[in-house]
Amino acid sequence: MPIWLRKFTAQQISNYNHQDQDKIKSAQSSGKNQTSIKPGEAVPEHMKKVFQSEAKKHKKRKPSYTTQRAKK
Repeated sequence: MPIWLRKFTAQQISNYNHQDQDKIKSAQSSGKNQTSIKPGEAVPEHMKKVFQSEAKKHKKRKPSYTTQRAKK
């Protein structure tokens, strides 16, 4: 890989990481869409719905194939 391409790639990665950090900081400082739960408190209803929908997405499905060899 040529040196100029390495430098360019490293610069692009660095720029991306800085932009990502800036987005994270701005999201944290805005205070929107954040849910903080103190230990011992009940989970809010809207978060329960989110957890349930995620659990349904990742629910184990039965395979469409057989795992045992057919008997002769």
